Amino acid sequence: MTPSVGGEPRLHLSPGTSILILVMHRKLKWRLESTGSEIIYDDDQLLVLNKPANLLILPDRLRHELNNLYGILTEELGKAFVVHRIDKETSGIIMFGKTVETHAALIAQFEQRMVEEVYFGIVVGSLPAEMGRIDVPIAESGGETGLMRVNRRSGQEAVTEYRVLERFKG
Repeated sequence: MTPSVGGEPRLHLSPGTSILILVMHRKLKWRLESTGSEIIYDDDQLLVLNKPANLLILPDRLRHELNNLYGILTEELGKAFVVHRIDKETSGIIMFGKTVETHAALIAQFEQRMVEEVYFGIVVGSLPAEMGRIDVPIAESGGETGLMRVNRRSGQEAVTEYRVLERFKG
């Protein structure tokens, strides 16, 4: 049956097409929500998710069977382009470009530092001051895959500005 408004055909579809599209979107939404992720924004160019802690964005280097957002999106959409990453243990906003052009434009904004990333965390121990700046280059640790360490010779620039919001006893 052709969808219509006021008796006039709006769109001509082959049988089953509208149902297939509906099922694909519902399945993607269900798969993302089953990971604890929430869709913040979605259009033809961009997908923005609120990722829970303990969920990978990309496949694990050693354990490929672990659930990850990139795997889900490429299975359901055919392609997805990771714009930026946050650690598995970190919850927060993550963006995926749906086209090469969108991906390139967003990557350029991150590289030009046009995007400000804000994190909230709990620190074990105490910081030396109420506000500060940590400016040391980091690189992957030679011994442990995925673990980053300070590396002044060949590390990438990493700047963190912090401000203590609350102190806890104990």
